[in-house]
Amino acid sequence: MSDPFLLQHRVGHRQYNISESVSPASIRDQMIRGRLVVDRLTELGHINRIDRRLLVIGAGAAGATAAMRAAETGIHTTLVDRDQRPFMRQRGCMSRWLDPAQYDWPLEHWTARTFPWASKPMPLPWSAAHAVDVAGMWDIALTACRAAHRANLEIYPNTTCPAKPQRTGALLDVQLVTGTTQRTQSFGAVVIGHGPGSEKCTIGAYSGFRFWDTDTFEQPNLGLPSGIAPAILISGGGDGALQDFLRITTGESSAKTLYQQLRNTANDVPWTKVEAAIQCAEDQATRAYVWGANDGHDHGVLQTLQSVHEQQVRTIFSIRSQQLEYAMRGMLRQPVPSVLLVCRCTHFARAYALNRFLVLLIAEYANRADRRQFLKFGHELEGVAGVSHTCQNDPQACFGQDHEGKLIEASCFSKGVSSIAAGTHNVVVVRHGVRPPDKRLGTFKVRLPRQILPYVFP
Repeated sequence: MSDPFLLQHRVGHRQYNISESVSPASIRDQMIRGRLVVDRLTELGHINRIDRRLLVIGAGAAGATAAMRAAETGIHTTLVDRDQRPFMRQRGCMSRWLDPAQYDWPLEHWTARTFPWASKPMPLPWSAAHAVDVAGMWDIALTACRAAHRANLEIYPNTTCPAKPQRTGALLDVQLVTGTTQRTQSFGAVVIGHGPGSEKCTIGAYSGFRFWDTDTFEQPNLGLPSGIAPAILISGGGDGALQDFLRITTGESSAKTLYQQLRNTANDVPWTKVEAAIQCAEDQATRAYVWGANDGHDHGVLQTLQSVHEQQVRTIFSIRSQQLEYAMRGMLRQPVPSVLLVCRCTHFARAYALNRFLVLLIAEYANRADRRQFLKFGHELEGVAGVSHTCQNDPQACFGQDHEGKLIEASCFSKGVSSIAAGTHNVVVVRHGVRPPDKRLGTFKVRLPRQILPYVFP
């Protein structure tokens, strides 16, 4: 019987894609895939300590984990990346908080601040911190691994693989290009871990901050001059959009901190019952989502999940808890900024339970408190234009400038034809998913793109 993990990720003869077009794509899931692929390749003898070396393409969390795991077990490994340094997405980001377990809420281990919190250690250490600091931890670990296993681990930055690997007997011949230097080397297997692709954060001539850009969303007044009142438009229904909604409305980087403050302050709310109902709904949705293939399949699953979250939010506010009122007021910025989150269907996209729950909770509170409508479902941001300036795909230049947005009716099944005005906003966040990377190495379509991975390595 073929190994199930390798079979689902195989994209060519002994070539395995562990990071593109796979879901979930969290950093932790990428690390688990990186370790699993090496262990299974070793078990089957596709890579070994004698004559079957490993090539890993991409020096992010997935690729570095795979390369370090192989080198630590005595397999000669070559790690290449097109960037100058590893972990480039996280390295320059000082405004994203990375917690390895908070989005497993409401499972018991969700408060753990390290990964792994049980079982075997992983090559890359990870404790909750801002992205730039996490990248620093990883850099130290990778450097130490290279020093300890220098004979087995080669790292080549600024290096690409411009052609599809060629099979020669049991080995793969791969062309590596570093600057003007070209060479061909043979490997027992190739692991592709260069990430999911590039973000869709641009509409026409307007570009918003990318997810891994350093932004000022958590600073007082969002980092805008004191005389400018923030008016924020967020387009998207996935975790990026929901996370930015939370950061903008509360000024807090950690969703875990927000929820713990609520739970500790409003102790007359039956949080345990709420969590149990949400955990049940999330489990059912996850099982159904794995067997879907498109938005049409997902719509009913996600709508049902959204309805459960909304019902739990309504249940919480029906208690009329003064403690909850106090906690919500203390959690939100004062004054509460003007925010509009636009989502293309009647539900959010596939997102972590804690993000979904907190966004719906805040939106419901704002509606009950002063009739503010933070959420607009069934629409998509179609156009963005500067009011007194010309956008030139420069997020820094556009930040704080007035923009007019155009919305179009949309759903999981169709899109409208006529536009409506979205109003004037001086902060516009676009979170429309990712574009796959280039295909110079051939097809990267994995057999099972939607997966359920273990929380810790077994």
